[in-house]
Amino acid sequence: MGHGLGDGEFEGRGDAPGITYATRCGIDEASSLLSEIAELHLRALAIRRSMIESEWQATQSVRKYLCAHSIAASRAALKERALKRAVRVSDGHQ
Repeated sequence: MGHGLGDGEFEGRGDAPGITYATRCGIDEASSLLSEIAELHLRALAIRRSMIESEWQATQSVRKYLCAHSIAASRAALKERALKRAVRVSDGHQ
């Protein structure tokens, strides 16, 4: 076939340039839609990351709180034990 048809043109159609334009517009719309979907996906990932970070920070905060109270309780128990031992030693008991 020696016809010089361009992309999107159909043989025997008089509106071939319109079809080519419509095809290009459809591709642009699809590209735009994919771009919007990708942006929404990235936003969702950023929100999840933010949530994970805040959960991690909350966990660390609770951990520090529990650790501090555990250390304080251990110190109190050691002091009490040392005090009882001191009292026994002063009373002559070991």
